[in-house]
Amino acid sequence: MMKRLLTVLVLSSLLTSLMALSIKDIQYTEDASGDSPYKDQIVTVSGEVTAEPYAFDGKTFFIQDSIGMWSGIMVYHSAIPADLLIAEGDWVTVTGKVKEYSGVTEITDISALTIDQTGVFSIKPIDVTTAEVATGGANAEACEGVLVRVKDVDITSEMTSYGEWNVSDGSGDLMVDDKA
Repeated sequence: MMKRLLTVLVLSSLLTSLMALSIKDIQYTEDASGDSPYKDQIVTVSGEVTAEPYAFDGKTFFIQDSIGMWSGIMVYHSAIPADLLIAEGDWVTVTGKVKEYSGVTEITDISALTIDQTGVFSIKPIDVTTAEVATGGANAEACEGVLVRVKDVDITSEMTSYGEWNVSDGSGDLMVDDKA
């Protein structure tokens, strides 16, 4: 009887710790590659939708669980149910596998996705310079998936055939995408 009770308590503790992950737990890394410490693991995380699927390809959206660096992550769901209308400001819970795709940490292979609350709108952008969030910038990895704002930018290049162009606030060029 004690052995069963101990097993139940250990399993309960493990499940609770899995469910209690923050996005920062998943995103924060000191690894030079930028890979998540949870790479290839199944996680459950909650956050506010800061960019809805319909702004991209209908399969990709971004969530944040707080304001600041390391607090956002991309979610890729190849088959969002048609009756699940995810919108900016919704608080969602996602279970899926952490993967690295083209240098970006994402949650994919989604096994559960729920809308917990609508119309939250608590996440505000953080102000950054173009140089600090550009590829290789001092805060590029920390701001991956985070809602950011750059001020007083000029377009510094023509749009490429991939729908990308550079902007700068005077601190350095930042490539942006027409999906962003």
